Parts: sequence; structure tokens; C-alpha cells
Amino acid sequence: MKFRKEDLFSTVEFLHGVYHEGYDYICYPRDRNLYTGDEIMAFYEKENADRHAMLNGDWYVEPLEPFLKNMLAASKGKDLPEIIETGHYYYLKNTSNMNKSNLENLRGELKALKFDDHFIKEMEEKMELNLPSFEVKGRLPSDKGQLDVNLHFKQSSQSDYYYFNRYDLALSKAKPLEEGLKYFVISKDPNSKKEIDSPTEAIEYFKSKKGNAELAISRDLKSKTTLATMIDGKVDFVEKEFAKTYYSPALTNSLYVDKGVGFNVIQSSNMLQGRAVYRDDMVSRAGERYKAWTAIDFKEPKDKYGNYKLRQYNENYGFDLGKELEGYKIKELENPEKLAAVLASMKDGNRPIVTVDGIDDKETKMRIEAVPRYGNVNFFELNGKPLKREDFQKEQKLDMNLGKEKGRTKNKEMAEGLGM
Repeated sequence: MKFRKEDLFSTVEFLHGVYHEGYDYICYPRDRNLYTGDEIMAFYEKENADRHAMLNGDWYVEPLEPFLKNMLAASKGKDLPEIIETGHYYYLKNTSNMNKSNLENLRGELKALKFDDHFIKEMEEKMELNLPSFEVKGRLPSDKGQLDVNLHFKQSSQSDYYYFNRYDLALSKAKPLEEGLKYFVISKDPNSKKEIDSPTEAIEYFKSKKGNAELAISRDLKSKTTLATMIDGKVDFVEKEFAKTYYSPALTNSLYVDKGVGFNVIQSSNMLQGRAVYRDDMVSRAGERYKAWTAIDFKEPKDKYGNYKLRQYNENYGFDLGKELEGYKIKELENPEKLAAVLASMKDGNRPIVTVDGIDDKETKMRIEAVPRYGNVNFFELNGKPLKREDFQKEQKLDMNLGKEKGRTKNKEMAEGLGM
């Protein structure tokens, strides 16, 4: 394919945009001596691209990703002529031009932030495309609803080096789909069957449609469950069980990180679910390091960037998780390794399983959560039902509770504060 230089650049921009929107195939005519890019059509599904090619005669159908990679390689060539033959760059198709040092650094950053290996693998695959920017999306464990994460990577304008500085979370009330099921947004135009994993993104995309559209879940669209429909841009049906998800806005938050330092993905997902986390590498605006428990303040309005404000409880607040656990009949206290694992998990905001001597000294498995705001811990049955912590306290712990609360109240104003 031959392009004028300015047309090649605009075509790359177009392809980059539709790639981020989830399109997988492109279709274009064979009979052009010189392409402008206006001839290239993008499709979500191959069958629709094939149909378009058949109806229009002598057209090619290709997967978008390798085609985009080749076009990017052509556009980044040195001393480009006015007319560029992109076929000259196909030899780059199976050649990795990644900056290996950059790749290793990013792998380390994602591991430090506790992202699973499949996020790292997808990051590496997308780095090979040498795109100016890309996203890696996935699903995280949650107590209720579906929790989605979106990692943002951007390439330096001065080199091929990528930076990872932000990831976004969205917690919706949607019930997680069974394996193989996906959301689809369908409209009259056969080109607009869009397949989406995230309920938050699916609902937003459906609401953005202007004509007739349908939001459904399906494996392959041969059979589907309709969740909502729209006629002439107005929603006329929302399935009863899906209504709460559809009309309840998702809880969203963006987390900023610097070279693998920041709230890890386990901590940030637990914070969005209402729990507190602990970090010993916090840095104040004055540049001083400190340790603190942190929780989202859902009662405060979001900041100008659309993120929740944080409430912190530093060392002066008086909450020591290790000492707090000593007041309960927890078996893991007897094993230093098991205790360390419980403490680490609770500091990430998890509810780890512990063995406790309960009523009548009967050993029971239950979950435990740190609650620094009130200087204590909460216990739950394995199914999430709350339990009375007093049933698991040692006798001396019960005697100390009243004085302890009075002491904490005295220092509260000094040690508790809002964070960004």
C-alpha cells in the first residue's frame, strides 16, 4: 500500500483510535494506486468485515493488530519520502523492537504493585506493537459486584520508553458473569456489535448510542439475554434484575503510582470496598516519610480530578494492629510465620481466615478485618456475616477497653487527617 506522508500519519491515528475501541478487523479495496486512509473500514467481527468485502467486490480483510503494527513501523521510519510504500516494513512483523530494560523495569513495577502475571503478559504483548499508548484491562476479586481495573501505559515522545503512572478501578453492582459470557452492545448497523467485558464500560457505551440499540449478555450472539433496549436514543426497557446495576453509578477511583511505589492493586481494591490499608512508605508534601493506615472517605465530595479523598490514621493515632490482635484468642498468634502472614494480609485490607477459640472454647474458622478508625478489629463468619468481637476477646482485653477508648479520643484530632 502506498500513502502520502500526511495521509499515512492520519491513517495511523485513525487505526490507533479504533484499536483502543476494541475493533479487531479492517477491510480495504485492492484497486488503489495511492491510499488516503478514507478507504479503510474497521469492524468488531470478521464475519461483518467479510460481508462488507463481498458486497463491495475486490476488497482485503485483515486482522487490525498486525496491520496497525506495520503502519506504525512505516510511520516511524527515518527520512520518510513523500510517497511511502508500507509493504517495505512487513519484515518487522515478527521482530520485537521492545526496549528490554524498559520491559524488565515495568515487570518489576507491576509485581511490586501485586498485579497478577496475566496483566504482565498482556502488557508485554502490547509493548511489542510499539503503540504511542495502550491499556491493559482485567477483573479483580470483590466481595460483591464486579470490580474492573484498567492500567494506562504511555510511550515517551522522545524515545521508545513506556511509563506506567496510573490505573483506574470501577466497582459496579453487576453480578460477575459466568465463564465465557460477555456484554454486547448491538445496533442496526451490523458493524456496531461491540463486545465488552466490563459492565461499567458496557452501560456507558450503550447510553452513548443515539439510535436504536440493545445491551445484552451472550457467548456468541447465537442466543442472548437482553438487558436493556433503546429506541431513537431513548431507553425503553431495562431488565428487572439488571435495573439496580444499570441505574446505580459504579464506584470509580484512579490510583497514581511512581516506579512501582503507591497503593498496590489489592490495597486500592479493598479501599474501594470500604476497608482500610496500611503503608509504611508514605511521603508527605514536605517530602517526609511516614506510616499510616488509609481509608476512602465516601462522605466527602470527590476532588476536581474525580477521585475520592482519603482519611489517614498515622502512628500518633494509637492503633497498633499487632498489639490489638494480642487481645483475642487467635491461634495464629502462637506461630510467628502464620501471624506475619495474617498481619501482611490485613495491612493490604484483606479479611484473612484465622482460627479463634470462640464460645465454649470451640475452635472456629472466621475472617478478620482491621478497623483503625475505631482502634479495633472486626470478625466475620466465612460467608461474611458479622460476629461480636467480645465473644473472642481475652478477659484482660475486656477490662482494658473503656480506658483505651478514652485515651484514643484524646489524641484523635491530632492524629487523624485527610489525605489526597
